[in-house]
Amino acid sequence: MADTPWALQVRGLKKSYGSAVALAGADFELGPCEIHALLGENGAGKSTLIKVLAGLLRPDEGEIQVSGRDWPAVATPRDAASFGLRFVHQDLGLVDALSVLDNVAIETGYVTRKGGLIDFPATSRAVSERLRALGSDIDPGRLVGDLSQAEKVITAIARALAGQARIIVLDEVTASLPAPEATRLHGVIRRTREQGVSVVFVTHRIEEIFGLCDRATVFADGCRVASAALDQVDHAQIVRWIVGRDVQHRAKPAASMARAACVQARGLLGKGLNSPLDFEVGCGEVLGITGLVGSGYEAAAHWLAGVGKPEAGSFMLDGQVLPLGDAGALRVHGYQVISGERAASVFPGLTVRENIFALAKHGRAGSISAERRRCAELIRRFGIQPDECGELEIGMLSGGNQQKVLFARALESTPRALLMIDPTAGVDIGARAELYDLLRRETARGMAVILASSDFEEIESLADRALVLANGSPVALLEGAALTQSRLVYEALKPVDAQRTSAQADDKEIPR
Repeated sequence: MADTPWALQVRGLKKSYGSAVALAGADFELGPCEIHALLGENGAGKSTLIKVLAGLLRPDEGEIQVSGRDWPAVATPRDAASFGLRFVHQDLGLVDALSVLDNVAIETGYVTRKGGLIDFPATSRAVSERLRALGSDIDPGRLVGDLSQAEKVITAIARALAGQARIIVLDEVTASLPAPEATRLHGVIRRTREQGVSVVFVTHRIEEIFGLCDRATVFADGCRVASAALDQVDHAQIVRWIVGRDVQHRAKPAASMARAACVQARGLLGKGLNSPLDFEVGCGEVLGITGLVGSGYEAAAHWLAGVGKPEAGSFMLDGQVLPLGDAGALRVHGYQVISGERAASVFPGLTVRENIFALAKHGRAGSISAERRRCAELIRRFGIQPDECGELEIGMLSGGNQQKVLFARALESTPRALLMIDPTAGVDIGARAELYDLLRRETARGMAVILASSDFEEIESLADRALVLANGSPVALLEGAALTQSRLVYEALKPVDAQRTSAQADDKEIPR
């Protein structure tokens, strides 16, 4: 390639695994000091491109230049680092038991005294300066395990910007962040650009790229299908490029229909919640339980999933008290859980079939041949790709298809109630729409659903009603036309005094 003004230029990149094509002549350009969104469905080729740039994969064909320098024919992670490429993934690779100082300095280096001893005060000042350059005042002495998720991402970015960083790839770093924390992180990303670093921003949350990114490139089937400045396109066009069609959104009802109560919670209270939590979920209804990280919704979700027990309160399904703190017993009573934390939900090394039936209420589905037949039915019913993947190891599937396997596992037994915890985290918009359709099909037959999520867009799209928590207490119950992302953010961020005033003025807003 001739010399170009690009910070990064990729031309005709190809990579195959046998008959499976991961990259089919992919092109990509990144400008100097540009924030560039890299978009596409799971399996579109984004991850393979990133692995090539990280020196973890060798492409079959293609050319790469970084600031006009030709990429080595056989690149290694050390080569990628020498070219100034840095990477921050959704799995941040931080050590919770170590301080911010140690997590950063392990990569950037400690300041040493004469004799080689570590000068901790000087190292702390150096790390503080690095964080302040990103607009953050995180105390270097804090344990990473005590940080919010947004603060952890900031720490990972500060660590990544060691040496002569020219390009940083942020791979799904906002996937687990609620909208306000993601917005806070956007300021850090802009500060990164101000330091002369170009940014590749990989995300499935389309709404966040507008106002943050300069341009966007969309991948599908291993190659680029579109690239455009974001001030020249809208959300709908981006979605059409990603999924190849318009995605239909459910019209919100004016208000929830009266439904017989299927699930009831009374007086749930414990660490993370400062006041009792009460709610009901009707048959065929989706109730969202949401808030910012640390609001208390996570504690409620863990109890409802059978992970730990509240100090007080009861939980009932069809009038029968269920044993909180025992996930297996909850399943026996017709109550299932789906989590978006796939690393803790799938059984790596096992096949798709084995994952589907691993937690079956009555054990395995008879003989292996019967289990295979049932698995094939579920693969068709839930649209799991590729076809006939029952005997494939689950790790060979994309994230969206792994999540469909978890849906199949949970819904195979036709449960009466379902808890979903951030069920589409890291799932592309096309697969997300398919999962939403699956869920609506199940609720239509009367299944009650609790959706615990900090993704306000997801709550608005799926929930019939939404219970908002803040500062360890329920602060609002929204439904109908009032259930919007902007209202969810408003309720979650209202000062405590304002929440109390609102509760006193309109008692119906606070469930009892």
